[in-house]
Amino acid sequence: MIYSNKFFSGLLAVVLMSGFSISNDVCAAPFEVTGPVHGTTKVTIPGIIYNLRLDNYGKISGSGSAVTVSHADSGLFCAKVASVSVLLAGFDQNFTYPNPYTKNVNLCSFNPNDAAFNFEVSGVSSTGFSSVLQEKCRMADTNTLVLRPFPFFKDYLQVALRYNNGDIYIEKHPAPSISLTCDPCPPKSIILQSPIKMYENKPVSIPLSSIVTGGMLPYKVIFSGLPAGLYYQDGVLSGKPLKRGNYKGLVQVNDNCKSGDKGAWKNIDFYVYDSTPPKIMSAFATPAFIDWRGGYVQLETRVIDNNGVGFVEAVIKGPGSDKKNITLSRSVGSAWDGLWKGQFIASPNMTSQDISYSVSFKSSDTDGNQAVEDNTTSAVFSVTRDKTLPKIGLFAATPGTLPSEGGAVTVSVTASDNVGVQSVTMYLTKPDGSRSALRLAQVAGVTQNGEWKTTWQMPGNTGSKQQNYRIQVAVYDLAGNMVTSQDATVFVQPRVAMQMPVMPRQPSMPAVPMKKR
Repeated sequence: MIYSNKFFSGLLAVVLMSGFSISNDVCAAPFEVTGPVHGTTKVTIPGIIYNLRLDNYGKISGSGSAVTVSHADSGLFCAKVASVSVLLAGFDQNFTYPNPYTKNVNLCSFNPNDAAFNFEVSGVSSTGFSSVLQEKCRMADTNTLVLRPFPFFKDYLQVALRYNNGDIYIEKHPAPSISLTCDPCPPKSIILQSPIKMYENKPVSIPLSSIVTGGMLPYKVIFSGLPAGLYYQDGVLSGKPLKRGNYKGLVQVNDNCKSGDKGAWKNIDFYVYDSTPPKIMSAFATPAFIDWRGGYVQLETRVIDNNGVGFVEAVIKGPGSDKKNITLSRSVGSAWDGLWKGQFIASPNMTSQDISYSVSFKSSDTDGNQAVEDNTTSAVFSVTRDKTLPKIGLFAATPGTLPSEGGAVTVSVTASDNVGVQSVTMYLTKPDGSRSALRLAQVAGVTQNGEWKTTWQMPGNTGSKQQNYRIQVAVYDLAGNMVTSQDATVFVQPRVAMQMPVMPRQPSMPAVPMKKR
């Protein structure tokens, strides 16, 4: 028969509630008997029903023992009894076997072995009640305990025999004991967090849990060799270390294990760091102005520290969120007072505005203290915009004269720039003075030196006078610099008016003098 976890919980709870003593004897005779008995009933209960082990992680394990129930009869009752059922009740009245063992026996030819029942108590693998058992282990002076309750309330074993005639015989026996082994701490179970780091003249408050782990709580701790200004009280190491340095101390940790690390002295290191940050004394970025092509900027700063500078960095901030960090190296001087230098390569300025950069410096010493950036230790430099004008080479508008019907006009121009031509635009001034613009397309070369061209349809001239169109081109570079050409003129001829032919007049007759009558 195997106990359920629920049964074991009830059994274990009662055992632990009832005190403990050391004994390995077989349990005594029943302390209570009820109902008629036919023949002889014998219950054998081991003195130790569980052999349990509690490890340092709170897990319970162990094996159970056997409970034997046997029944014998003279045979005179055989005509009335066909079978005998035996029920073993638990340590708790609320827990019994759901299907009691039943043995059919022929009592008229009785063999005592026919009516013997062994009930095997199952083993244990659980974390339940670990805190209760840990407390039992702490209270004891040995690693092996025997827990035996006193007979009261639900604290008993019950054996019930049921006869076919309706009779029930019950015996109640005192509960057996439990053997409990309290494991010692595993090797090196006490762990010290070493070294402990702190800063000179800065308050500290370090809980013991961040220094000591492992073993079995609670701890009893004694520190020796603490840096001046520190003290340990009520589970907290606190104070204000007075002087920088590395200190070799000792700590004695006494946990509640029964062997192993108990009472051992162990080394512990205290590192007290300098709390004074380095100081940045100057800041330079040269040259202050760089032409549009960009180039190298020399960064330099002087940093001092009472304990030694470990790291210096320049932070260059450009337009918007543009940011870059440059690590500097010491060029002259010492770690306590030296000049630190580095280089930054500024990108070309392809915009129409000067680009400004700010440079700030930050530093940390060998103990990790950091210098705070401020405006007194910063420098600035600028990458100026391109100021070189683009150049116009050949510029032509063809044909220069169109008939009155108008026609196609082609404008072409060659241009160059030190950075690159961004666009070429033609401006057309009409005879009425109005003005329009047209972008030319690049047809050859590169942006630094190429040809741009466009063709459009010039309207006809319906008037009687010649029309003059003025054409000018403007070349823009990437920096917004602009140059314009001289004007070119395209003429559109007027339309010629039709003239009527002149009819010849008849000659007039000469005057004839009249004759006198």
